[in-house]
Amino acid sequence: MTHEAIVSRPLLRLNDVRVALGRREIVADVTADFRAGEFVVILGPNGAGKSTLLKAIAGILGFRGKIEMLGRPMADLNAAERSRLIGYLPQNGGIHWPIPVHDIVTLGRMPHGDADAAIVEQAMTSCDIRHLASQPATELSGGERTRVLLARLLAVRASIIIADEPVSSLDPAHEIAVMRLLRQEADRGRLVIAVLHDIGLAHRFASRLLALKQGRIVADASPKDILQGGLLDELFGLKFDVASTGRGQQSLVARHEF
Repeated sequence: MTHEAIVSRPLLRLNDVRVALGRREIVADVTADFRAGEFVVILGPNGAGKSTLLKAIAGILGFRGKIEMLGRPMADLNAAERSRLIGYLPQNGGIHWPIPVHDIVTLGRMPHGDADAAIVEQAMTSCDIRHLASQPATELSGGERTRVLLARLLAVRASIIIADEPVSSLDPAHEIAVMRLLRQEADRGRLVIAVLHDIGLAHRFASRLLALKQGRIVADASPKDILQGGLLDELFGLKFDVASTGRGQQSLVARHEF
């Protein structure tokens, strides 16, 4: 295969992916290609199927249709290959054992069969948790725990990073830091897919937005194109405007329409 073919090939491909929980179909007919270097944010109202779709991609939930990674069907990848290729940060991930933070981050190296100290230290530094290295994980705040789990994910050095609400329990400073970190991972050539409810952060950091409604893709475009198309207004029942921050940047402002 030529270099050009490898570069142009999607890192992740979804074709008619459907996920049912019981008799209810939560995700329906999702078809999309994702390439290395993209930071894709999935948006949508509660119950749209966002987290369910991420779990299907991560191999946690069964699905119908096809999911391919690097041109290979997910079913052809063994557990070790998947764990090296995909890093998954669950929503409100729990840590139930009083294990030191450093040891938890080191677990991210298990798929590679090593405990590369330099990679572990870099992941902890990136997530601002080096000062917590010896702290039992069960004594952490919700935001600290999220950053520890993100560091463990980064230690995997996976080609695909999947994060479900990665900033939901963070203070504003760490929200920005984590979003910058995820964008940097995409800029380094990884594929980053995240579910967010903060539309402003999605607009600021994502390279692409994928909007879900009732389990189906209703838009897949750049943040600018989706905003100008008025789709966010329709999805969330709010009017979104772009405002200047006065520092050469823009932020997204939502206001109710009466």
